[in-house]
Amino acid sequence: MFLTQILHSSFFILHYKSIIFAPMKKIFVLALWLCTLSCFAQYTVTGGQGSPLVVGENSYGTKKFQVYLLYGLNASSISFDGPGSHQWFRYNNSLTPETIPFTQSGSRSEITNLDSDYAYYVTTDGIVEGYIWITDYTQYPVAFQSLETIESDDKCQFLKLLAGMSAPEIKYYLPNGSPGTVTRKYTLNYETQQWNQSLPGYQVIDVTKSLAGFVREITIDAPLQDTKFTLSDDFSSHFGIDNKIESAAYKAIAVSAQKSYVKQERDNPNEDNPPPTEGDLGGSAPIDITFTGYANKPVASFFVWKIYKKEDGPDNPIVRYTDETLHYVFEGSGTYIAQLEVTDRTSTCIDTSQTYTITVYESFIDVPNVFSPATSPGVNDEFKVAYKSISKFTCTILNRWGNQLYKWDDPAQGWDGKVNGKYVPPGTYFYIIQATGSDGVEYLKKGHVNILRPK
Repeated sequence: MFLTQILHSSFFILHYKSIIFAPMKKIFVLALWLCTLSCFAQYTVTGGQGSPLVVGENSYGTKKFQVYLLYGLNASSISFDGPGSHQWFRYNNSLTPETIPFTQSGSRSEITNLDSDYAYYVTTDGIVEGYIWITDYTQYPVAFQSLETIESDDKCQFLKLLAGMSAPEIKYYLPNGSPGTVTRKYTLNYETQQWNQSLPGYQVIDVTKSLAGFVREITIDAPLQDTKFTLSDDFSSHFGIDNKIESAAYKAIAVSAQKSYVKQERDNPNEDNPPPTEGDLGGSAPIDITFTGYANKPVASFFVWKIYKKEDGPDNPIVRYTDETLHYVFEGSGTYIAQLEVTDRTSTCIDTSQTYTITVYESFIDVPNVFSPATSPGVNDEFKVAYKSISKFTCTILNRWGNQLYKWDDPAQGWDGKVNGKYVPPGTYFYIIQATGSDGVEYLKKGHVNILRPK
């Protein structure tokens, strides 16, 4: 009768507004019908310490089957809101339904004084409205006995925890007799260190790891910080109960390293010296680089920087420096590796993953044979050599009678075509270049250069 009155009333309203809402009338009626059946039909579970916790949800046919944990059953109740005439039932593992007393006022009915390990449900006008399984969690406590750390062959990467505990199964039964088991949940807490690029450096962080099911062996990434491990029961925590166990202090051995560099750059347009890339910091010698290593101190206690020729390997280093920072100037041509080696305080674990590649170019000089000063500023208006990896350099400019006009000793510099502040006349001039490459190659270049300039 209640449902019929609602639908009739709603139809009247929709009919009255049909001039405006006629195209949507069927949609409104359908929405109201669905809401009448579902929006007001729901269970509410209360009682025990804290708030009841839903730990499982299944579908039985078209009906919902929910598993609730309560911490104690004092003042426990289930209420149902929905239209129609209600009737309450329950069953346990015997699967025999039995009617139970309840109170109903309007569209709400309620049962009180619940028992553990029972499914409760309501029928409205003979239709089942879903199932609520109730379990008193005080009858299924987790008992922690121990939490130990175990190091194995891969101890520098992983750590195993062994948890000693007893945790009785929490079972429930669907109406057809199919059994189910509640999956227990736990939380593991400990500290480690994490790389922070913005510092840069490693910083201590808290780790929270969620676990589910039967917890006996727990494998985690080896922590980078001395720490204790705490294993707690999530269900107890939900009810405000402190049920956990803490391990003895663990002395970390795993190390993790990171690196950075600062390269002294030269912006010489006539030098073949491209900017460093992620894969190679090399270029034209001399290459001046400061390397810095980082690790999870104080667990990581020993830092070693090695520089070696790629073809020689790390066992034949050119440089071996025991500090976090190394400054080095690369001179000779070839491919070098700069490798950071970090070891823990017990010399058990080592990280050699951080490397840089530095390719030093072979020396080279190329001399132009013409330039045009004072004609097109910035475009071929200076006599400069193209070069790379030159460690010593001298260039002398002579006129046709062999008189010295200009001399300089920096390959990045050049001659602007002036003597005593005035441009020399157009024509042919001569140069002598003496240079040494950083790879030891000696250069002696003689030739002429033509100066072009409109009269």
